[in-house]
Amino acid sequence: MIISAFKNWNNHSVTFMPSWRDRLLDANRILNALAASTEGEFIQLGEKLQEFYFRTRGLSDLSSEVAGCLSGEELKQNMEGLQAVFAQVQEQDELSGKGVSVLSSLLCRFEAIATQLGRFDQTIRNLRVLCNFIRIESSRLGDRDTGFTALGEDVRKLAGNVTEKSAELMNHSENLAEMIRQGLKRMTDFEKKQQGHARLILDQAVQNLSAMTQRHQSSSETLGEIATRWKRISQSIGEVVASMQFHDITRQRLEHVRDALGDVGEKLGPEVSAKADKNSSGPWRLFQKRAGNGSDGITGLSDAIVPCQVQSVQLKDADTDMLSAVGRIIENLKRIGSEITVMAGEMRSLAGAGSQKEESFLSDLEKKFSLLAGALASYGEINREWSASMERVTASARDMTLYIREIDRIGIQMRMIALNAGIHAAHLGQEGAALGILAESISRLSNETSRKIDEISGTLRAVMDEAGSFALHRTSPDGRNRSG
Repeated sequence: MIISAFKNWNNHSVTFMPSWRDRLLDANRILNALAASTEGEFIQLGEKLQEFYFRTRGLSDLSSEVAGCLSGEELKQNMEGLQAVFAQVQEQDELSGKGVSVLSSLLCRFEAIATQLGRFDQTIRNLRVLCNFIRIESSRLGDRDTGFTALGEDVRKLAGNVTEKSAELMNHSENLAEMIRQGLKRMTDFEKKQQGHARLILDQAVQNLSAMTQRHQSSSETLGEIATRWKRISQSIGEVVASMQFHDITRQRLEHVRDALGDVGEKLGPEVSAKADKNSSGPWRLFQKRAGNGSDGITGLSDAIVPCQVQSVQLKDADTDMLSAVGRIIENLKRIGSEITVMAGEMRSLAGAGSQKEESFLSDLEKKFSLLAGALASYGEINREWSASMERVTASARDMTLYIREIDRIGIQMRMIALNAGIHAAHLGQEGAALGILAESISRLSNETSRKIDEISGTLRAVMDEAGSFALHRTSPDGRNRSG
């Protein structure tokens, strides 16, 4: 501008030369205001950048913490614990199905016992028939009764004892069989409902665990990505801070230009009063005319041209550097914003919160585990029912064993009676022939009774073994019942 004005100077009278000193003072005031105003703006920008840095650092730390929760040792232990729970549920499911089979088998065994006890009716009838034969034979012999009366009384007592004990056994067997039927029906209905529910929950939980495993792998990768992104963010913030230093450099340049122009203005001499053109504006104010005394002549202007050219180059360089720095600041801020957006998206995806309608993955997993805990509690109820049923079965089987032993003793008594009767018949000779036949019949009944007792005893032992084995499988290795 100064150079252009100098070129036009030859076309104007010295009297109407513009006051270059005034114009330089105006330029200095503009530079002063520019340096002061931008300094405040850049201080505010620095404060915002510092706040942004700490907030970004907090977001990065929080993201790392969340990703760490989904990829750390604690989650690994929880996943192992969940797998153990799933194994327990599957085992309980299998045991429950086996429990139904065991109860069904026990019911069949008690029905077999009832059938075996029913055969004692024939033994009792045979004993009563023998008792009648003995009475008839005793009446025939009259005063020559040689032990028939005592034998008849013994046989009658045997028949009564067998009737009593077999009836008690039958009553126990029928009651226990009915208890098993009712328990079996209740358990079957309950398990059909519960197992279907538990299997559904288990299948869903297994799917979630599989998804959780994938999330574990994904979150491990996300941790690395977050660390990488934070490094890039820190690098971008560092570049912004470095670029902001150009403001201080530019301010120093502006101050240098201002001082240089001030020196040039001093060389141009004092201001001469003149009436300025009030309608002029913009750069043409530099060409306002005034009356001069010749101090703003050719010599002063030639001395001002070179410094003005130098400061013009300085301003252009400062302008270029400042624009480049601002461009880098804007570019780095955009890059930081993009990194933060991607990081937030990764964390939303990691937590399963991609949209408002999408339910959180962790919340869904928590609900499934809550339902699974309810299923385990229900299995505990089933286990307690099984335990109570097995205890009743084994207790009743022990009671029945006592009755079996009493019947076994009756059988032994029958053999003793038969043996004594046979010996007595041998002593009587021909008159004891009938007594010998009766003794053989009693001996056959004794053997038959022993065989029936052995069958029932074997069935009861099988009942107790099966019930005990199932109860043992229902108990964990450390001795605690699996009922919860």
